[in-house]
Amino acid sequence: MTILHTFDKKASLSDFVTYINQIPFDPNKVYGTYRNLRGNKLKEYHEKFILTPLQKDVLIGTMLGDGTMGLQKTKIANPGMALKCEQKDQAYLTLLYMIFEDFIGPPILLRYVSALELTRLNKSGQKIIKSYSFRTYHHDVFQFYVKEFYEIDANGNRRKKVPKLIHRWLNAQSLAIWFQDDGKKTDSGYNFATHSFYLYEVKRLQAALQSVFSFEVTIQKDKIRKGDGEQMYTLYIGAKSRDAFTALVKPNMVLSKQYKLHPLSETNQMKSKIIQQKKLV
Repeated sequence: MTILHTFDKKASLSDFVTYINQIPFDPNKVYGTYRNLRGNKLKEYHEKFILTPLQKDVLIGTMLGDGTMGLQKTKIANPGMALKCEQKDQAYLTLLYMIFEDFIGPPILLRYVSALELTRLNKSGQKIIKSYSFRTYHHDVFQFYVKEFYEIDANGNRRKKVPKLIHRWLNAQSLAIWFQDDGKKTDSGYNFATHSFYLYEVKRLQAALQSVFSFEVTIQKDKIRKGDGEQMYTLYIGAKSRDAFTALVKPNMVLSKQYKLHPLSETNQMKSKIIQQKKLV
């Protein structure tokens, strides 16, 4: 098990990213610490829980993306967050683990392909990594986010939703996390997969991106969702906003996710370098 650096509570997302980008990751190594707390000790530890501004930003970003929250099967149904990724995203999951480490008991969980799948995929018998994952403790600090990001639909199913106040919570940090989860580059701009949201919610996200960052954002039709036959939509950030978007999110992205980015124009590269130099002074 490899112990990770502990950051000050005031550290920014780019501080964590800079550290992560320097680690030569071993795919078969477990990163993190093991916190074996139970009973009264866990209860006492829970009383110390307060979300930092960075944790709130990252929580917002990943709830728009791949993050999920489950409820305890108890009378006091406190939620907990769960995150999972493929082998290629080990650095990114470790970034998220580090940010929420105070809320996590065991280290990152490493899963291998099952014996049955292994026979089909790799006749040599060599182990193949299937995924990395972690779960936070269940705690009432997450209650607010469950209420804002989940609802029960007309069929009685629990689904993610876009909060009405999302425009107040989007910033450079939450945007970078959301993009690393669900964004990709297109020929001329960027695209966010918003397939799980209704059209009015996608419009809410479009308005937030426009008002907060002044991006050029359009809504595009995508595939028809299997099961309910609903039309799915994506958000497109056009060429006019491409450099501004790239410059904003790149400092907050791990290297293994930067394949999603377009290169900055020469003018904007110079601007970005000047900004980074000012931060170091």
